[in-house]
Amino acid sequence: MRISHFAVSFCALFLLVVSPVEGQSRRTTRVLRSRPPAMATQPTTASHTITGIEAWSIARTNGFEFRPHASGDEWTTYPYDGVQTVLKAERLHSLAGLFQTDTVTVARVVGGNMTVDRPSSGSRTVTFTMFGGGRLSSGWTVEDVRLRGGTWKKRAEGNDLSIEVEATAYANRPATVRVESITLRGPAGQPWSAAFEGRRTWTISGIEAWATAKNYGYEFHPVVEYDDEVLRNGVDGTSSEVVQRDRPCSRAAGLVGKAVPFATVVGGNMIANCSHWAGEARDWSDNDPTRDFRMFAGKALAPGWAVRDVTVTGGSWVERPAPGSGSLAFVYRLTLPRGRVQSVTGIVTRVVLEGPASASSWQDAFKGN
Repeated sequence: MRISHFAVSFCALFLLVVSPVEGQSRRTTRVLRSRPPAMATQPTTASHTITGIEAWSIARTNGFEFRPHASGDEWTTYPYDGVQTVLKAERLHSLAGLFQTDTVTVARVVGGNMTVDRPSSGSRTVTFTMFGGGRLSSGWTVEDVRLRGGTWKKRAEGNDLSIEVEATAYANRPATVRVESITLRGPAGQPWSAAFEGRRTWTISGIEAWATAKNYGYEFHPVVEYDDEVLRNGVDGTSSEVVQRDRPCSRAAGLVGKAVPFATVVGGNMIANCSHWAGEARDWSDNDPTRDFRMFAGKALAPGWAVRDVTVTGGSWVERPAPGSGSLAFVYRLTLPRGRVQSVTGIVTRVVLEGPASASSWQDAFKGN
């Protein structure tokens, strides 16, 4: 059969119209099939490696401690911020046949770096605590700490960045140690400085803590231990004392008739004056040479606050506040020397409190209850 010229022309026109549509359909299908996969999950944490001096600079302003350890006749100057925190000691020496005591510098933390001064002979070893007194903010951990010099005694772990380092100096050279770098891991998007800002610590003297706490109702007083004793002059530790009802305590024969209290808290300091006699006979087996004192009692710290450390000199602990506890209350015991007329004093030298970084001051710890 012959195909007409009109039919041929119609078929050619139809193919020209249909072909682009089919091509477009195929191209569209290919584009859809090659769509990229869903975006990968973003990391939730990130690491930050910083120099030791950078970490020290931020940490000290948030209450972390940097100090050499004291022992024996040594003491560490306050504050423990590592700007110029010095370990001092008293040394006895002879001059022209006379003995005298000098104060010498043993070690120091200056600008966040540790130094042990040269001894006059032999060697001298000192332990340092760095980044102590607090923990990193929630969500932050320590991955690595690198030192230049010194020997490790305690490494950082988890959110506890505190480290202990031992350094030894010799007569011909001092010892210097520095924290070279610290690697921290925390929430992605936060600056590394946030690791030190969630919580902070305050290190204060005992007299400062007492002066504030008494104004908010905390109690400081000797403990009444016997039926013939009475507590007088209140319980705020300004001049809170225990006396014996029936007979006065006289510290020496020359003081008969001039009574002194058995025990007193004066200006926040504890003083034991006399032994408690069970009878008139002055037999040392018939007395109690110890006196107990209750301090920072009667109230808990404000919500969000905790005690990290309390240092007291002159006696021994009966009840000590646990680190992290919300109560600073404790009982401390002084013991009078047998056979000697002598007062014994106990002094709260240091209180370390931890609280919110947003707190206006450490006094807030005593205000909440």
